[in-house]
Amino acid sequence: MTENDLFNRDTMYWRDINYAAPTAFAEVELVEPLFIGGNEMSVLNGRLLNFESGVVEYEMENGGAFTKNEVLAWPFILDEDLDFYLDESNSLEERNSRVYKIDHGAIQRITLKDKSTTVIAQKAKI
Repeated sequence: MTENDLFNRDTMYWRDINYAAPTAFAEVELVEPLFIGGNEMSVLNGRLLNFESGVVEYEMENGGAFTKNEVLAWPFILDEDLDFYLDESNSLEERNSRVYKIDHGAIQRITLKDKSTTVIAQKAKI
């Protein structure tokens, strides 16, 4: 594990994306294509929800350990499922079935845009 790996997983590095994500259009570039809804995709377009995080403990070579709060996954709703998800007349179970969990390790870059497609935030792994 390198310092960049530790940095790329850190919740503080991704906090601005996490803050703006639920109200913005998201373009997510993946490290490798994923199959979602039967289609192979290398870029996802839709809406990110707040990331899922957790405390991860790392052991050090010279003894001891440290913990840090890391991004684990990003819940994501594809463009074509967004209206269905936002419609509260649909059951919560049905709405949640349209939410995909994208492992943080699969993401290379996230770009958030407003309704006029102006970039409001962009973050990539280093």
